[in-house]
Formats: sequence, C-alpha cells, structure tokens
Amino acid sequence: MVYEKIISGKLVDLKAVEIDDAEFTLSIRQDPEITKHLPRIDITLDQQREWIRKQREEENGYFFVVWDKQGNRIGTIGIYDIEGNMGEGGRLAMYGDAFQKIEAGLLMSEFEFETLQMDHIIGWVEADNAPAIRWNEWFGGILGEPEMDKRGKMIRRGNTTRENARIAREKIRRIMQKAGYSV
Repeated sequence: MVYEKIISGKLVDLKAVEIDDAEFTLSIRQDPEITKHLPRIDITLDQQREWIRKQREEENGYFFVVWDKQGNRIGTIGIYDIEGNMGEGGRLAMYGDAFQKIEAGLLMSEFEFETLQMDHIIGWVEADNAPAIRWNEWFGGILGEPEMDKRGKMIRRGNTTRENARIAREKIRRIMQKAGYSV
C-alpha cells in the first residue's frame, strides 16, 4: 500500500517508496555492513523495481524510504503482513547518525500505533544481533528466547504492544530532549 503523506520529523522524513528508489533500496540491502544480520537480497535492479511496484499495490503493508533534511536517502523502514490490528515491523536498514535512526523509529512507531491503530507489532532479530535487540527493547518490544528459524539461524521473536510503544516513545523523547533534540 502507499501512504501518500510525508511523515515528517525534525531530523528525517519517511516517504512511501517509489520506483525511482529502487537503486538505493537495493544498494542498502546489499551493503554488508548494514545487512550482516539480514537475509541477503541477490536480485537485479529490474527485479527490485518490480518488487517495489508490487509492494505499492499490496493491501497489507507499507514501505518507506527515510530521507534526511538535506534531501538524501538514508534508510528504509516498513510494516508488512498486516492482518487486522497486527503487523510485522522491519525492513529496517539505516545509514545516518543515531538521532536520525531514533527519530525514524519514533515516526514509524507513531504511524503503526496511532495512524494505523495497530495493537501489536511483531518481528524477529537474529539472536546475536545485540544492536537490533537493544533497538527492539528500546522501542517497547518484548523478545522471546532464542529459537532456530527455517534458514538455520538462531533468532528471537518479539512483540510490541500499543501501550509498551507509547511508554517507550515518551521515554525516548525525554532522552532526546536532554541531548538537545526535541522530537
């Protein structure tokens, strides 16, 4: 699906992915530093354009490109497999500084829980991906014990409720204000 509005923050904006974003979205998902804990995408640019075209027509997900305020693409983030009041969060791949990444997470959390009125966001992270585990917990996620997935990787599945996300966003905003950023 396509969310036509720009989700605007002070440091970053989230914009629905466009076909013209294919080169960026493919390159960030093939960057070994960014995706060392994500499944590798080995496709062509034309295949990525087709994937974006199909994603924009789907009825159960949103995919955004994260832009800095200088007009540079710095990441991706999304929600997919939406069923009723639950969806899966992810497709997170980000350059940018820590504050830009955090604000992108805040904007996405507000979109998921306030705009879409989700009650639960589920997801998974590789069990040895400490930064992603911290990210999920920081944004209100409760992660389960490690388990083996179908790829043979140890993962931890998580769930973020609307209330946990609201409390986490308030805490994150206070921390960012103390650091001189009012988001």
